[in-house]
Amino acid sequence: LKNNQLLEQVSLLKELEAENQALRNALNLNLQKDYKLISSEIISKDTSKDSILIDKGYEDGISKGMPVINGQKALFGKISDVYRNFSRVTIISEKGFTSDIKIKDKDIYGVVRGDGNLNIYLDLISRDSIVAVGDIALTSSLEGNFPKDLLVGAISRIIKEDTKPFQTAELKPFFDINAADNLFVLINFKN
Repeated sequence: LKNNQLLEQVSLLKELEAENQALRNALNLNLQKDYKLISSEIISKDTSKDSILIDKGYEDGISKGMPVINGQKALFGKISDVYRNFSRVTIISEKGFTSDIKIKDKDIYGVVRGDGNLNIYLDLISRDSIVAVGDIALTSSLEGNFPKDLLVGAISRIIKEDTKPFQTAELKPFFDINAADNLFVLINFKN
């Protein structure tokens, strides 16, 4: 019985240590200066539907449409359903998810599109625009759904077809859903 109690305490301490590390990372990035944040923990992952559940809900000040990021300032998704003590987060890779983006250090804009199964693409890039593998996609805040300059993904493959007026690129997101535990919900942000 004593061993089980100690194992339970060790488990709780490890969870607290992971949450504290995520908060320290956020502080180091000055996230609290730019945004009002609520720290949350992932309680369920449904990768087949590109969604997760977090342990915060409307009692904690969460509402539909709020952006969700990780401690490295990478866009994870947005709140899609809110309940009393938990919320559903739509990951940016969910089929049908779209948002405006820009390419870092270039005057190139496009749209990030979720394709399901944790796949994301960059669409509506002019054929004349020069993009390269490794270019970084950031949120541009043109639509006002997300703050600008959140990390979205890095271009891993460019798809350019002669019959299409735009080029497309496959993006590798800046988060690993399997390694993610703690996320931050942005309560307010400055556009």
